Amino acid sequence: MKKTTLIFLFVISIPIFASILNPFGNYTNPGLVLEQNFYLAGTNFYVDLLFKQDLLTIKDLNILLNKGILNLNNIKKISFYSSFNSSAYGTFKLGGFAVSPFFNVEGNLGLFIPDEIKDFILNRDIEIDNTYEYQLDDKNKFLLANSFSNMGLTINLGKFFVAPYLYIPILYTPVKNEQQTLYFKYTSSSSPAEIYFNLDGKASIYSILPLDQISSDNFDLNNFINSLDANDLGVSLSIGYNSNNFGFSINNVKIKPSNARYKATLTTLATLTYEASDLDISSNFEATAILENFQENSIYVFKVPNISGYLQTSGKIINLGVRGNYVLDNTNLNWKAGLFVNGNFKILYPYYFIDYINPAKAFVHTIGSEFDIHIIYLNINLKLISRDISPFNANSFGLSFSFGFGI
Repeated sequence: MKKTTLIFLFVISIPIFASILNPFGNYTNPGLVLEQNFYLAGTNFYVDLLFKQDLLTIKDLNILLNKGILNLNNIKKISFYSSFNSSAYGTFKLGGFAVSPFFNVEGNLGLFIPDEIKDFILNRDIEIDNTYEYQLDDKNKFLLANSFSNMGLTINLGKFFVAPYLYIPILYTPVKNEQQTLYFKYTSSSSPAEIYFNLDGKASIYSILPLDQISSDNFDLNNFINSLDANDLGVSLSIGYNSNNFGFSINNVKIKPSNARYKATLTTLATLTYEASDLDISSNFEATAILENFQENSIYVFKVPNISGYLQTSGKIINLGVRGNYVLDNTNLNWKAGLFVNGNFKILYPYYFIDYINPAKAFVHTIGSEFDIHIIYLNINLKLISRDISPFNANSFGLSFSFGFGI
């Protein structure tokens, strides 16, 4: 009993400074795999989920659930955005040298209805004998799908690291918008009394997976994996530097593109017709959303390069920090930035983040804590997501957790 007590006291008395920054997720920095406090080797798991919707405020959502009343006047936008990351990685250390094999699935999914269509749907002052039209321009997309599976190895040499990896696209919508169309038209007349409404959208989706087979009984995962060859796998790497106070990572450095073998088209169609003549009234409404036009139509896909970085103090009890990520695409809109504070209480590390994620137009408040006794750790947090900076106006939520064990 005394021996067990002494070992426990020895573990918690070691001045460990657990990192609350994760190597994967919205601020990817593979070099941070060494921030867990294992001496020789460790195994780690990480899951991060975020969902943001703009349709309802938390107050309107409560009214809808409790009273069944939906106030359309309070709808500011019709959009949905989600991000996810699931990772597993191991670490083997020898002095200032370390290797860390990793596997993760990451991505974003989003649906964005243009304000012009939203304003028409919610407009009470629609004029008769008038036509309303909208067509998506070449600078915008209404559907975002950007998910990949990655497998690689992080090599740390002191504070510097390089992380080569292989990747394949699971769901992918091209950056260029010519493969997405969205058209809306509404016409009406008073004599004869007629209304015609049409909403037609199409988006091309690419994948390494045969999208028409994965939901069927005929799909064999083993045969599919065996059918992959080197031409299907993309090759990229991350490179950077990490210290207690500063770090950066240049991610998705282009080496070789992956091959998205399969293409499908997401087709959305909604039509409304209304005709009235004397006492003869007819109306019809139809709405569908289907995945169709399955074909083998390969395109080469590069992951878009991005840069992540952080700065933080190294106080004994309280640390303050900033972090950011910028994606090097043509939009100049895909960036994230945040502030954070965390405490150091030997085995307990509470923390708070406030981040702004520009693609989602959302503030994310993260509250969590990590429990770490050197041979095992557990980190869990809750995210409150809102359109403005106040966490009390949150109408969406997220969750992440990580754990690991080692020696």
